[in-house]
Amino acid sequence: MTNILKYPEWQTVYQAAITELDDVKLLAKAKVAEETIVRRLKSLDPASKDGDERMALNDALGALRILMKHPEAREGGAESVG
Repeated sequence: MTNILKYPEWQTVYQAAITELDDVKLLAKAKVAEETIVRRLKSLDPASKDGDERMALNDALGALRILMKHPEAREGGAESVG
């Protein structure tokens, strides 16, 4: 199955962060993704019709911030299965 990203310039680093299993690497990758997303948000023209991308960016940023604040929540969820 081919994974086609709609916004690869920032979704690639975002995806790398949210799929990282090592907590130390996760935090480092999440920080890079956060910086990339913030940079992209700042580059968007407020008057442009980038509403879908802006919403995706804000959603991704929120998810990253939760993950960076509570990385154990994802791991704990996986351990509670089985």
